[in-house]
Amino acid sequence: MQDMPITQPPAAVPPRGPLSQLALWSLILSILSWVACSVLAAIPAIICGHMALGRIKQNPSLEGRGLAQAGLIIGYINIALSCISAVVFAVLFAALASSGAGGGFNP
Repeated sequence: MQDMPITQPPAAVPPRGPLSQLALWSLILSILSWVACSVLAAIPAIICGHMALGRIKQNPSLEGRGLAQAGLIIGYINIALSCISAVVFAVLFAALASSGAGGGFNP
């Protein structure tokens, strides 16, 4: 029988710090803003994301920087698209109203 080579056990994974709950909420609210509540969830997502990044900067042992950044990016994109769509809707509404294509009653 051949001698089995001696192998070392795998290196232990270093312990991770606690996850920032604000970062997690930022991501959850930003996803919710796309699914259901639009700006009503995007604004708190942005607030939670900025608060999470501030706390992670103060306490580097906290995890969740990527979650907070994702929540911020999604939240800002949602607000930008909501503003753009509101402007487009207002312009279209004004164009329809001024052209007389409203289909109103003319006696």
